[in-house]
Amino acid sequence: MIGAIFAVGDDGAFGNAGMIPWYYPEDFKHFKRTTMGGKIVMGRNTWESLPGVLPNRDHIVLSTSMSTTPDVRVYPDMDALLHAEGNNFWVIGGPSVLKLFGDTLGYDVVYMTTVFGSHPHDVSLSSMDIIGGLTPVDIQAYDGFQIAKFTNERKF
Repeated sequence: MIGAIFAVGDDGAFGNAGMIPWYYPEDFKHFKRTTMGGKIVMGRNTWESLPGVLPNRDHIVLSTSMSTTPDVRVYPDMDALLHAEGNNFWVIGGPSVLKLFGDTLGYDVVYMTTVFGSHPHDVSLSSMDIIGGLTPVDIQAYDGFQIAKFTNERKF
């Protein structure tokens, strides 16, 4: 199962100054519940934006410029990553890594949090680049955001 889990503003906001431009504890809890015990794949900038290693998850970074770090496996390209890690993981960002896996392999499942309103941002993402062609199967509404689950019906 190759999945994606990410949050994006309805204005396309993805990040600002190396941080997420909003804070919703329930969204962080959903991320934790979903990824706990699994592998999370990300680019170097996403890795550098984290507060450190997230507990009970294998951290995999796709980067040609980052050297290996304790508790993190680094691969220079998607083929090397797939050869070593298989195809059971969550892609968490950034936008180019999300798009790379979506365009090349397609996702089995995507959890996309949409945060309502305008947000300052220096990194953006077109969510349609990730969820295009997938089928929405569940939407949970919260105050200020929603979490939608999409699946690839052809794979299920």
